[in-house]
Amino acid sequence: MPRTHAISSLEVSTDGVSPAERFEFWRDTALRRFDVEKSSGQYGRFEGRIRRFAGQHGEFVDHRTAPIAVDRNRARCRMDGRGDISIALVLGCREAIVSNVRDLKLQSGDLYLLDYSAPIRATRPKHRELALILPRPAVTGLLGDDLSALAGKRLPPRGFSGLLRTQMLRAADVAVLPPDDSEAASITGALAMGLAALQAVVGGYPDPDRVADGLYRAAELAIAQFCNDTNLSPQIVASMVGCSRATLYRLFSARDRSVAAAIWGARLARAHRMLTDRTQRHLQIGEIAFHSGFADQSTFSRMFRRHYDLSPRDLREQAGEMT
Repeated sequence: MPRTHAISSLEVSTDGVSPAERFEFWRDTALRRFDVEKSSGQYGRFEGRIRRFAGQHGEFVDHRTAPIAVDRNRARCRMDGRGDISIALVLGCREAIVSNVRDLKLQSGDLYLLDYSAPIRATRPKHRELALILPRPAVTGLLGDDLSALAGKRLPPRGFSGLLRTQMLRAADVAVLPPDDSEAASITGALAMGLAALQAVVGGYPDPDRVADGLYRAAELAIAQFCNDTNLSPQIVASMVGCSRATLYRLFSARDRSVAAAIWGARLARAHRMLTDRTQRHLQIGEIAFHSGFADQSTFSRMFRRHYDLSPRDLREQAGEMT
């Protein structure tokens, strides 16, 4: 079957490098955009790993490193001419200090922006960071030449940015080298949502005519994440992704889908997973229906049988026989 998401991948790690050479190896490979000021691992204790997944619309990077301080000054910015925009998620970090036009104190869970055309200084403890690297031409083509609102900007924890954070974590969880098509789709989705998130930073709301794919993927994620809420509706999904209900309907209609059908389908898929999960066998069928977003068991059983051509009880019994 032909691949529908072209993603290339590369991993660089200090594993297999002698302890005495690890810091210099890391400086000369993973940190070529920066001058390295110091590291607690310079004397043989340094460890680092970076995985890059590059596609047509940018890169997804999963980066782990020992404590380090780096500097990207104006001369280096001019020298390499790289003006990419990064959307980065900090993980496993008590406090990092980053300066990029604005000064930030960051901790685990923070999502923030970097503009590589402006100087960057960062002091970080041992940490992990996920990042979307978006080429500057793609960003200026969407937002115009003035990107001053982006550098050093912390993104809010909820709303569209919250969905983007979840998508980045999911992409990191499934990403392997080389990624298969479903894993590559997760990365491509994160990049599409990243562009929509940048537009929301500048304009307040993503433009459905410019970032339709990012909005659609965010809506899919919102439905999958919150389908267990019996009150979830197209209006609530539209509100989560920052568009009107009519726009949401158009996004799904363009892909020959219905928003309501997507919500019910996500609920049924959730129930299917719970029914076949041996750790959930203590739950009654009615409890699984409720935890999957169904208000009553009879509606759940009827829809489940129609969709899977067997009853919830029959599926659970089949799953039990196979374990």
